[in-house]
Amino acid sequence: MIKIPHTRQEWTKLGQTVGWTLVRFQVLGMIIGMVLTIFTQLLTGFWEFRATHEDMLRQQWSAVVDAQEQFESKLGQIDTVLRGQPSPTAGTEYASAAQTYIRSMEAISRSLPETSTEIADYIDTIAALRKYYDANSPPAPNTDEWQIFYGEYRQDFDRYVEARERYFNVLAAELGDYARYITNS
Repeated sequence: MIKIPHTRQEWTKLGQTVGWTLVRFQVLGMIIGMVLTIFTQLLTGFWEFRATHEDMLRQQWSAVVDAQEQFESKLGQIDTVLRGQPSPTAGTEYASAAQTYIRSMEAISRSLPETSTEIADYIDTIAALRKYYDANSPPAPNTDEWQIFYGEYRQDFDRYVEARERYFNVLAAELGDYARYITNS
């Protein structure tokens, strides 16, 4: 038969006994939960998936870096346009490098959807710069038209730089969050 406590000491002792029993069950539940989680991950191949997914993101990141280097080299060819000596293929070279760059950025952004708004802004600024490379006959240097042309280019280029900064900041944060998540899981 259960004895009902009558004094404060008896109630305190009962509370301590119940508390210790609950703590023991909670610790036992956590240990069983950890063992079951690890066992489930081993059975489902989580570790192989994790390693494969990490490798995929690393490859996509290196593709973005390589495509960015190629794109930046084409972006640097604006000097010839600004000197009034455009190449007839400058627009197509720029477009080709931009498409490769955009495809590599979209590949990694599919895995990290938080970058979707920044990548859209970044792609818009890349597209806005193309008109300067497609200029068949830019204005002659040091004329009023050239000043306007160059001023518009600088504004679009500044927007490009700001969008690139925002995109890479969010991308780096997302990659870092993902790496921490994978490491801690």
